[in-house]
Amino acid sequence: MEKKSRPRIVKTPQFNIPIGEAIKNPDGHYSLRIKKAKSQEMEVIPLDQLNKMIMQEAEKV
Repeated sequence: MEKKSRPRIVKTPQFNIPIGEAIKNPDGHYSLRIKKAKSQEMEVIPLDQLNKMIMQEAEKV
């Protein structure tokens, strides 16, 4: 029987707010799996894409 591992939830450092699940894709890239509130829908966002999105939003005037 295969042992199922617990999700590796990423939380904020100060208030421990859950952000998403840390995953490693088969191609070796790291991503964050985020669940939509009040739904079973999930989205996987590669960290390089997430970083780019944060920088773009921060630079908007």
